[in-house]
Amino acid sequence: MKQLLFALEDLWKRKWLSLLLLIQCILLLCIANFVTDNIKDLSNMKQEVERVTKSEPIYYFHDLTTEKQLDRTLNQSAHLEEYKKIYKEIYEKQDSQAFSLYSTSYPFDLRYFKENVKDLIVEGHQVYIDVLTFANQSFYDYAQLKMAEGRYFQKEDLSPSKQPTSVVIGADLSVSLQVGSEFTSDEERFRVIGILEKNMSYMNLAASKDFIQLDRMILLPTPVLEDNTDYYSIISSSFIPTSNEQDLRDLMEVIQQQGHISFIYSDLSKQVPYVLEDKRKWIQMQLMLTILISAFTLISITVSYLQFIRKYMFDLGVHILIGATKNQVIVRLCSQLMILFVIANSIVIFIIHKFQLSFIVTVISCLILWIIPIIRIRKMKIDEMLRRKS
Repeated sequence: MKQLLFALEDLWKRKWLSLLLLIQCILLLCIANFVTDNIKDLSNMKQEVERVTKSEPIYYFHDLTTEKQLDRTLNQSAHLEEYKKIYKEIYEKQDSQAFSLYSTSYPFDLRYFKENVKDLIVEGHQVYIDVLTFANQSFYDYAQLKMAEGRYFQKEDLSPSKQPTSVVIGADLSVSLQVGSEFTSDEERFRVIGILEKNMSYMNLAASKDFIQLDRMILLPTPVLEDNTDYYSIISSSFIPTSNEQDLRDLMEVIQQQGHISFIYSDLSKQVPYVLEDKRKWIQMQLMLTILISAFTLISITVSYLQFIRKYMFDLGVHILIGATKNQVIVRLCSQLMILFVIANSIVIFIIHKFQLSFIVTVISCLILWIIPIIRIRKMKIDEMLRRKS
């Protein structure tokens, strides 16, 4: 216990050097957690890809529409009926399993979300929340969603004219709202019918390498479609699970007949190797960078720690001169670094809420960093220590 108190006194006497060491320890722990998260992310991605593509094929659209075509169709209401026809062909067939991964940001009345303000964008009396605009049953199956409370959308929730509009919210928004709560966006009213479990997410394999978290999102059962832009956004983000590729060919004929937008369809499973390879390259690049930063950080900690010890060599010599053993001095030195890592762990755990990896990195780092000081103390004679007064 005495050695621990001596270690605390040592750290306080050289507080600026101690602060530098603490910052370096925090950086090392953060880097280690960052690397591990990326490796886990790749593993989770592989599992998700295998799950999504192991059943019936899922097709998605490659959008080949030019900017000139979009300018001509999106800005002219005369083309609205053409978009409606394509939309109906995709979504309103009796056996349609199509879903869209289009999301956007809606302005909602701030007073309903005051507990979530720190996580959201606020402008005046409105707060902007991401909304998945077409979270039908097919999306529920695709993302394998789980409910913490309430229920998911049913047939009676699908009518666009139904008021208030039924919604399902992410887990983080349950701080502000509960099942049955109502809230508004301009003049439109919404009622919460369900709350998702924490950490629900989905992947848009056609467009992204990352999981899209639903914890701070609102899910709508059907999109509000008013103009060409709304229809185009939904259509271009559509996914169609089907074992009958002829359905896709028929759909392409309908699209081509309109003559103003251009799509081709692709099997999602054929996109998977490219997505995984892209993710691997991204992680490899991050790993190389983080390994270099980690090595530099570890070297910096070693240099700072040795400098810290050098400044205390005279004190340690005096400690031995008045009766301390070298083992007690070693405990005093090792305790200094251990205290810094305990503080660093507390800070990192508070920020990222992970303990196990930080503890492992701490143990490994301490074992590496203790080697040189222990060897030096054991080999150094008392007269050498007393000559090193700074």
